[in-house]
Amino acid sequence: MTTKVLRFGPARAHVPFLATLPVAFLFLLAIAVRIEPAWGVEAAVLTWVQSWSGIGLPSFLKLVSVVTDIGSRYVVVPGAIAAMVAAGRSRSALAFAAAIGIVTVAALSGHSLLNEIAGRVRPLPGSAELSFPSGHTYGTTLFLGAMVFLVLRHRVRPLFAVPALAVLGTLIVSVGPSRMFLNMHWPADVVAGYVYGLLLLASLIFLYIQFEKFSWSGLLSGLFGDRKDRTPGRLPGMNPEAIPVPEDSRIRRNPRRKLRVDGADLAP
Repeated sequence: MTTKVLRFGPARAHVPFLATLPVAFLFLLAIAVRIEPAWGVEAAVLTWVQSWSGIGLPSFLKLVSVVTDIGSRYVVVPGAIAAMVAAGRSRSALAFAAAIGIVTVAALSGHSLLNEIAGRVRPLPGSAELSFPSGHTYGTTLFLGAMVFLVLRHRVRPLFAVPALAVLGTLIVSVGPSRMFLNMHWPADVVAGYVYGLLLLASLIFLYIQFEKFSWSGLLSGLFGDRKDRTPGRLPGMNPEAIPVPEDSRIRRNPRRKLRVDGADLAP
């Protein structure tokens, strides 16, 4: 008898290791900020960003900060779920809602932990609010990055996909500089925000793909369906014919039923 050993391909074997790299980077950066809150290079970068004065650039960066604060969480995500439901993709909508809920809870927990480790306040004079990592930056990267993923995965028509991707990409790239321009975050906060946001986005995509394959209708009908229709030992979503029934039980149910065995008719 040959025993088969489960082997992972090179790509899958490296996934757990690669996932630890951004996590280790975030914690090491938070510890470095804790040890040395004021970096000369950060102050120089912050001064340089705040000196930007192109035509309409200051107004644009302020607008990006406002739009990403309100739109990414309260408009874009509910709108995407509603659009999938309207397009007849209820399974995808439910999978996305479940995935975004789990990742959001994890994101807030991780944010609080990194905040406590870094312990650095905003560069804004007189502010006592902790700033590591940038919530604007990782939230925009997560939520708007999820919209980019949905547009590409569901193959939205180019007439709508191209301008949507352009707007989403512009907001994601601009949100970090906008927070530094408004003196709300240090450069290290923004870098950590982008890394944290990409890590959360990768987790969201993984969960969404897994949940999209799940039989939500079977689970809901099994949990909230009519109890009279439930078969003992049946799991939600299970096909009743998949439940094994011993041969002798069939005979006891219908003793007059004839059974055919090896070409001969036998009457019990």
